[in-house]
Formats: sequence, structure tokens, C-alpha cells
Amino acid sequence: MSRKKYFKIEKVQTIEEIDGIVKLHLDTFEGFFLTFLGEKFLRELYKGFLVHKESDVLLARNSEGKIVGFLAYSSDLSDLYRFLIKTDILKFALYSLKAVVLRPKIILKLFRALGAPRRAEEKDKYIKISSLAVAKSVGNQGVGSQLLSEIKDRYQKSNYLYLKLETDAVNNDRVNHFYEKNGFQLHREFTTAEGRKMNEYMYYL
Repeated sequence: MSRKKYFKIEKVQTIEEIDGIVKLHLDTFEGFFLTFLGEKFLRELYKGFLVHKESDVLLARNSEGKIVGFLAYSSDLSDLYRFLIKTDILKFALYSLKAVVLRPKIILKLFRALGAPRRAEEKDKYIKISSLAVAKSVGNQGVGSQLLSEIKDRYQKSNYLYLKLETDAVNNDRVNHFYEKNGFQLHREFTTAEGRKMNEYMYYL
């Protein structure tokens, strides 16, 4: 049986599937900013990807129907953040309170995210891949590549110019190689306000 048949790729259909996405996020992105904000915060965030009209989540399932990968994306990520704050500001404030108390400086990062440029201020139309996670149990079995192939196919004949994503530049060779292997080109290197060195990749449609 081929890998493509073994891993079924589909859009998230129900809110209940969000719990599987959150669990996979926590297992995959240990120590990351969003992970530090907590499980409840992540649940509301990924719910937002479902209800926001310019965003979505793709799932990868194994032959038993278990979620083994996901890809969250948006054609207007800054608008998604504003939508979430507008609709659920009290929940996000409550869920992030513990993290802010433990690390007060993260509130600055939250404000910077909300201050990201609106899509109307940008020239190009593109899809931003926000999160791509694969279960450790199926590592190196092509799940991530299959998720990327699906989103490429969905937008290949659209009016979007490219897919874009960011990943760590340091101590992250395996992930950088993975994106390059899947046709993404390194567009630029930059350093965040927190001093984190990042690579920005593009896949031209």
C-alpha cells in the first residue's frame, strides 16, 4: 500500500477534532511560544482557524483513523489574530494569564503578533503556513510531505502567488532540509525582536 493511500488527508470537520490537533501540537512543539501559552489557549486558537473564512486546517489520518499530522494555514493571518481577539478576548486573556505571570515578557510578543501588517497593506497574495506537525510515531513516513502536496494542489491554479512559512535557522537542519526537499526556496533570513534567528521559505505556485 502506498503512503499516499495510507495517510488520508482531509479538512477538519468537527470541533471535537481540535483536541487531537492540540495534543499533537503539544507533543511536537515543546518549548515553543504558543505551547507555553497552554492547552486551552491552543484549543481556542485552532478553533479560530476553522471559523475564520480565510483560514483552515488539514488533517492526516492513518489507516485506523487516528490523527497523525496537521497543517494550519491562512491567507490573512493577521486578520485571524484580530478576529480571535475581537470574538474571544476574555477567553484568551484568561487562558494566557498564567503564562504571562510566569514570563511577563511574552505579553510584548502577543502585542507584536496583533500588530502584524494587514493583508490589505501587503502587495502579494499568498498562503501562510502557520503550523505543520507530524506525530513522532510516523516520522520519516511522508506525512509532512503529503500535507504540503495537498495544500500545493489546492492552490496551484488559484490567484495566490506562493506559500510562505518560517522556521528556526539554528539547530534545525532536519526541518530546513525537509522544506527544501519539498520545493520551498529560502527567501530571507531574519532575527526576531527576541533574538531568534529564522528562515523564511516560499513555494511559488
